[in-house]
Amino acid sequence: MGGYVDDAKKRVAAVNIPSGYRLEWSGEYEYLVKTHERLKMVVPLTALIIFVLIFLNTKSIAKR
Repeated sequence: MGGYVDDAKKRVAAVNIPSGYRLEWSGEYEYLVKTHERLKMVVPLTALIIFVLIFLNTKSIAKR
């Protein structure tokens, strides 16, 4: 879906849109973009929390 919208954006960029008009990409694409942005924050935060919990449990970075 994202690839289709990217191609459509490139084609629409060549069209002259009259002043006072605007173009928005909505629907499933909008939800896809919002989810992607949210995951950019959640995944690293989750990995950090897991690392901290393992460190607190073992008291070292590499257990020997």
